[in-house]
Amino acid sequence: MIETRERETGWGRGDAAAERARILPRLVPVEPEDLADLGRGGRARVLRLLARALRGERARGRDGHWSYSLDRHVALVGALAAERRA
Repeated sequence: MIETRERETGWGRGDAAAERARILPRLVPVEPEDLADLGRGGRARVLRLLARALRGERARGRDGHWSYSLDRHVALVGALAAERRA
């Protein structure tokens, strides 16, 4: 069963901000200031970074590039969805 907090934030169990701060730097080059900024501007910057990274990963997958990672692709899709829900 999905926890209520997980559905509300999209970032899983526990503290959503801590989960976000743990996962996002592994996926995109995000600055600590952007992670700390939970306002509209900070979230917009993070969304742009995630969308750009996802476009690149999709292109690598389509091209059959050796550096394509299905795990990274899935993580980017999940992070982008969670950030949009937040």
